[in-house]
Amino acid sequence: MQISIGRPWRTVNEGRALDNLPRIDDDELDTVAPQQGGPSDATAHPTDKPAPMFARPGDATDDDADNLIVAPVLHTARLRQQARLGKLPIMARASTFDAQLARENRALAADLTRAGVPADRATHLARQANAATLAKLLALEAA
Repeated sequence: MQISIGRPWRTVNEGRALDNLPRIDDDELDTVAPQQGGPSDATAHPTDKPAPMFARPGDATDDDADNLIVAPVLHTARLRQQARLGKLPIMARASTFDAQLARENRALAADLTRAGVPADRATHLARQANAATLAKLLALEAA
């Protein structure tokens, strides 16, 4: 939780209570500790434009407007794929996904096209995203 928030989020006494330790009577221990080590990533450069949500290096996106459309669709597709593949044994996920790759590419391209991405770009993005998913699944099997 602290990593996602970027700073401490409990008081010392709250942490002690979780470990069934007695409370320490000190007013300073009843306040959340200040963040240490400088500003969090979110506030380190407040004038910088934030990175688009869900976009990762290697995602095929040309500009911020494209990211605003593409990234949420890719994220939704990943969640849908995770839900479906999560029901299978780990060693069967890559082969199942590979067998359905053409269908996955068509479905994701259709989702991207509905979101306003031109059809040829949607097909390219779908193939790229699903190839990356397949590579991750194969790496999981190899591990």
